[in-house]
Amino acid sequence: GEWIGEMTGELVPLSTYKDNKWVVEFVRSDIEPPTAVCQLYCGQVGNCFRLLNHDCRPSALLVPLKVSSRWIMGIQAKQDIFDGSEITIRYGRDFFGE
Repeated sequence: GEWIGEMTGELVPLSTYKDNKWVVEFVRSDIEPPTAVCQLYCGQVGNCFRLLNHDCRPSALLVPLKVSSRWIMGIQAKQDIFDGSEITIRYGRDFFGE
């Protein structure tokens, strides 16, 4: 449950990038029902978290989070992650077209 970091990139309008492997939809949980409001594009700019690999049983989660009146895409540990272990996330059900 510990916070590992924050995924960074360029905020762009929804549907700017279709079928792009470097895009995460930013879903705001404070809007009912939870609604995607923009995309976080990590293809050209971002930090090390943009390189996280997919796993069907990931060790971490992407969590939209409000911090000091600003929204971020946080990375939260889902299980114990030991030194030298890979941090993985789940890209989503349709990421590989399956």
